[in-house]
Amino acid sequence: MKATLVCVALLVQLVAGYIESVAANVDTAVTRKQAAFVPLVAFQCGYRNKYLNEDGRWVDDKSRYATCMTGKLDILKYCRKVYPTMDVTNIVEYSHQTKIDDWCKEEGTPCKWTHTVRPYQCIVGEFRSEALQVPRGCRFGHVDDRKVCDDFTHWETTAHQQCEKKTVDSKAMVVRSFAVLEPCGLDLFSGVEFVCCPGDAAEQKAHSDEKVVDIDGTDDDEDDDDDDEDDYYDDDDDDDEKAKDEKKDPDEKMEQDPYFRQVDPDNEHQMYKDALHRLERKHREKVAKVMREWSELDNRYKTMKEKDPKHADEFKQDMTARFQKTVAALEEEQKEQKQQINEVHQERVQSALNEHKRVATREFRQALANQVGTPNKHNVLKTLKSYIRAEEKDRTHMLNRYRHLLRTDAKEAEATKDILLRSLRDIDLRINGTFAMLRDFPDLDSQVRPIAMEFWEAYRKENTPEVDDEELMKVGSHDKNVKLIELYKQEFDKLHAAEAKSKEEDESNEEGEERELHVEIEPIINDPKEPMVAHELPRHGDAPSFVRKEALTHDTAEFTEVKV
Repeated sequence: MKATLVCVALLVQLVAGYIESVAANVDTAVTRKQAAFVPLVAFQCGYRNKYLNEDGRWVDDKSRYATCMTGKLDILKYCRKVYPTMDVTNIVEYSHQTKIDDWCKEEGTPCKWTHTVRPYQCIVGEFRSEALQVPRGCRFGHVDDRKVCDDFTHWETTAHQQCEKKTVDSKAMVVRSFAVLEPCGLDLFSGVEFVCCPGDAAEQKAHSDEKVVDIDGTDDDEDDDDDDEDDYYDDDDDDDEKAKDEKKDPDEKMEQDPYFRQVDPDNEHQMYKDALHRLERKHREKVAKVMREWSELDNRYKTMKEKDPKHADEFKQDMTARFQKTVAALEEEQKEQKQQINEVHQERVQSALNEHKRVATREFRQALANQVGTPNKHNVLKTLKSYIRAEEKDRTHMLNRYRHLLRTDAKEAEATKDILLRSLRDIDLRINGTFAMLRDFPDLDSQVRPIAMEFWEAYRKENTPEVDDEELMKVGSHDKNVKLIELYKQEFDKLHAAEAKSKEEDESNEEGEERELHVEIEPIINDPKEPMVAHELPRHGDAPSFVRKEALTHDTAEFTEVKV
């Protein structure tokens, strides 16, 4: 029974990869053919303006006065002029530069020049941010600050800075693509979303970003004949080639979860849980789809086996090989999707913590300012405690995050250790700097500082995770932070070594029991002179403990290592 369940689980995983591969080919073709028209205008001083028509071709403005526009309001008016039937409400620089041919001089002729410019997108109706694709190995992020209203260049710089903070193999990542969020004025925005990739992948992609619209993009013709099994193999070969092409084109990804576009700090935790739930539900739907598809493939195999057993066996081998190749990709894709959700959640939690610190700092400074006219040490102490609490919550979050990485991604934990230590040191420096503000009020300092310091030390002791050594929880010591991180690493190494040893012993015991069982049974089976009789088998009371367990079969041994 166990062997049967494990076999079914393996087949489910294998078929899932095949279904995803076929679905990718179909969805890709549909997506390309149904690409929405994006109204764009382009300007180059000394040449006539250009705009994109609905056929995806750049058109020259017939007016010799339509040239070299730089003012934002003028560009908005020009968008409304060349797209009179559209409700143009705003403009935004396009996310990448574009190479455009056949520019005409102001006089109208000749039209033979080529220039690379950054067009402006004419926003029609309600603003919708550009959908970004996240290739394998890349990370999605965003910055959304309603208090900041700035232009495209500012948010482009912000995206690059954020990606530089992310690392892969101790190397900074770079921006692959980005898009502004939420307009707050004419060509002004309050946020940016971006995709960070390892340097090599992003540099390779940079060469393909020049083309904005695939005007003549067509799909290769497929062989529609499906009259016999030979045609089926031909189609499979085509699918293999297309599957390879899809892997080479990382832009073709599934629609992103709504979680990435919804920001609500008050409900972040619930939104995060809902996103993980949707991801799990989609995975279950894929499994159900795989089971239905497997039934169809199994029927096809049985039909083929009746007509041509050899051909059917080749079909089975081919499908099995293909499934094995796609299983790993499917599992990796789900892992990366979950990682993206986790990373965005961490960024939002960190953003909320930073906002709490900013508010607490502002309130403390306001309390000090009020102290000049109306002394109120209780308000100063209250706001100082709130600030310390906000900083310490950030510290606890960082430590818990590091401990989580030790358990789930030791390589990433090692890469971020230096950053973590700097952040812990910065927290101590900021709190000490806040205490220093009290020196301008000597009487207040003598009354508030001792109480606040005692509160700081007690709060840190209570909220430093999984540590009993009070020496490692003392405030204001960078050396103690280093020892604390080393302690977490040592504890993880000990736990990991113990788990590995336990697993190795369990596997060794299982192998020993199986070998011993085979030694007990094989002499009876292999001796042709002494046929096996049921009453000659040992009773449970006389048999070794391993014989009293559920009997092992060769099928079970074959699939022992498969994880369900």
